[in-house]
Amino acid sequence: PLRATVVFPMTVVPLAAAQPRSLRLIDVVASGDRTVVLVLQNSAEQEGAGPGETAEIGTLATIHQMMRVPDGSVRLAVQGLKRVRIDRWVSEDPYLTAEVTEIPETEEDDIETQALMRSTVELFQRLVSLVSNLPDELVTAALNIDEPLQLVYLIATNLRMEPEERQELLELNSVREKLEQISRFMAKELDLLELGKKIQGEVQEEVGRNQ
Repeated sequence: PLRATVVFPMTVVPLAAAQPRSLRLIDVVASGDRTVVLVLQNSAEQEGAGPGETAEIGTLATIHQMMRVPDGSVRLAVQGLKRVRIDRWVSEDPYLTAEVTEIPETEEDDIETQALMRSTVELFQRLVSLVSNLPDELVTAALNIDEPLQLVYLIATNLRMEPEERQELLELNSVREKLEQISRFMAKELDLLELGKKIQGEVQEEVGRNQ
């Protein structure tokens, strides 16, 4: 279970683990096939979420790197592989185990989806130009992606979305619907950023006149 974090397939993200149960799980996984299922827990404040206290849909991921830090916690780099659904919880001790099923997304391949991809990249390009902490290399990466699903997850990983919004995106089955949702989110963010920029400009102009 992850607090306030959703890991998407086809992305690499950093994670930290400190709970004894999680550390035991990581030790076992790291010496085996290095795969683990990551799910958003319902409450970010809860310690040790268990069965019924997480989302049902999560992501199967591979642990690529693992580094222990002096405080006893572990820093990880994980790569999301594919979407899975938790069918049945098996045990809680010494760590959580469950039976899961892969649930592939519906990938539409038509002119509408291609057009939607193009407009999504254009929105992302505009957003990156306005947000200082988003590097231009992300736009280059987005322009070189042919898979709609990979594009959605690359963009979503780099946007400041609420965990619930990320989970909702993950749970959508249609890739076209995912593109539409991420585009709506970016259009709203752009409106807010451009309005903020306009207000800032007007304030600076007013200050300049009064000096």
